[in-house]
Amino acid sequence: MNNVADFYLDQGADFNGIVQIKGVNNQPVCLHGWHFACQAKYARNPKIKIDIHPEIDPSHKGILILRIPYFDTDKMPPGTWLYDIEMCYDDMHIPVNKRMRVVSGKIIVSGQVTTSW
Repeated sequence: MNNVADFYLDQGADFNGIVQIKGVNNQPVCLHGWHFACQAKYARNPKIKIDIHPEIDPSHKGILILRIPYFDTDKMPPGTWLYDIEMCYDDMHIPVNKRMRVVSGKIIVSGQVTTSW
């Protein structure tokens, strides 16, 4: 189960992206009980990474909101970034390391001009 979603981001601005995680028969997946990890890396230099903060939208099935605050996007060099989202079920009865990639894609960062705040 791997969905692809690409985003455009303005350097130095707050970023809020929305993805819907779908499973069998292209239906939204219930995200209750799941935890998510998400990072992006700069395509030109994979050592440059940034955390993306995923939040489950409790009012819509399968919706995950991706957030990067402006003070982090300000540090992102313009260009192409690659990201993915992994999910892990938090249950003591399921073996550890049950993770899967559910979304991946590109983030295209456009450079900022206004920097005097």
